[in-house]
Amino acid sequence: MLEIAEEIFTAATAYALDNQTLKIDLKARDEEINNREVGIRGRLQEHFHQDPKQDITIGLILMSIVQDAERAGDLGKSIAKMADLAHRNRIGVRVQELRNIRDLIAKMFPQMKQGFIGKDAWVARVVMDQNINIKSLTTQFMRNLANDTDISVNEAVVLAALARMISRVSAHLSNIMSSVVMPFDQIRRAPSWSE
Repeated sequence: MLEIAEEIFTAATAYALDNQTLKIDLKARDEEINNREVGIRGRLQEHFHQDPKQDITIGLILMSIVQDAERAGDLGKSIAKMADLAHRNRIGVRVQELRNIRDLIAKMFPQMKQGFIGKDAWVARVVMDQNINIKSLTTQFMRNLANDTDISVNEAVVLAALARMISRVSAHLSNIMSSVVMPFDQIRRAPSWSE
């Protein structure tokens, strides 16, 4: 699911920020994620029905992970749809700022895979800290955008929405990594070490 979400994110942001042609069917790829989510939920339900006391915590963690992976795929589709609202190609200083944020998030996907598969707490913390950095960069981007008098209303609306959607992908990756380092009742929350 996460590999498909990465593929969707890469294609959608290349379309939205680099003005590239979409080379994959985002809706079809997202449907694959959705189908896998349904399959995992069904298997977990069957497992819990057969032995409700076994593996409940890991099952609930898996449900949370699956939900975050599914949301990352949905956001990719939304990114492309928002780009369709632009009146012209996305170019300029503000677009480059957003590309830089996108590039940082793109690096999080392989890190997340490494940390999750290897249950590597250090890598998980790196990804979660990167999300904190992404939030800060996105806030600064929004300030810059709000004060930019040289762009059209259409460009400002499109870029603001793209910034929020792109940064939400980072949050979902961080949520997944929280399952590696946080106690069950704290997953999907900001790490305590960042306070």
